[in-house]
Amino acid sequence: MIAALPRVSAAGFSHLGGRARQEDRWAVAEVAGAALGAVADGMSDPLGLGRATHTSSGAIAELAVSTFVEVASRRLEAAAPPGDAVRAGFEAAAAAARAVAATGGAAFVGACLAGDGTLFLVKVGDCRAFGDFGDGRFERATTADDADRSGALTSWLGTDLPAAQVIVRQRCRALVLASDGVWRTLIAPHAERAPFVLARELVTQARRAGETDNLAAVVLALAPSLVTPSLERWLSPLFLAVGAVMFFVAGLLAATLVGGAP
Repeated sequence: MIAALPRVSAAGFSHLGGRARQEDRWAVAEVAGAALGAVADGMSDPLGLGRATHTSSGAIAELAVSTFVEVASRRLEAAAPPGDAVRAGFEAAAAAARAVAATGGAAFVGACLAGDGTLFLVKVGDCRAFGDFGDGRFERATTADDADRSGALTSWLGTDLPAAQVIVRQRCRALVLASDGVWRTLIAPHAERAPFVLARELVTQARRAGETDNLAAVVLALAPSLVTPSLERWLSPLFLAVGAVMFFVAGLLAATLVGGAP
């Protein structure tokens, strides 16, 4: 049998929308046979301090996504289980946000897509994730938003949070992480798109639909396998035969060299 997991890739895209400042942030990484991604949506900065200070919402969002990806990447490189890496990344992002969140906060969603299609998700606030679990259609993969009946957030990065709850799903082929500016106008994405193309398409789609909020989308995806089951059936014995011939030739070459030595 030919045992090769499909390659996992990641990309993101964002746009200012109609706002004066970009307070949505995203980050991705491809590490240890898995893909990591995060999107954070900075909550409104009541003092109008902007990104120039560490306590602005945009800076909190940026700190959150970069911390999540950095810590989770290190854990994966150290052979930690993906679920543990996601939990550690989220807890580090939450701690970093609390340390600087004097004037703002951020909604957040982070994920790891392993090479076998297992998905690990964590979120707070109203950022969301949508996954293709085998039928080419995207369905919501995250739990309900942390919000009251009016839609006001009740929990976000920058406040004290309960222990992280990691959502685990199987057979995920592609995943979209999105801020509310993107998911409010989300129309059935095309799962076969390359991650960067799909992320850009989702943001462009939201702009064309009239969305004026900041926009950010990340896509994690398994690359299509180039070896189909029918191809594998004849490639396997072919590789065995080629290997046997190469071993035989190597043996003859070694014997010739030994026999011709003085």
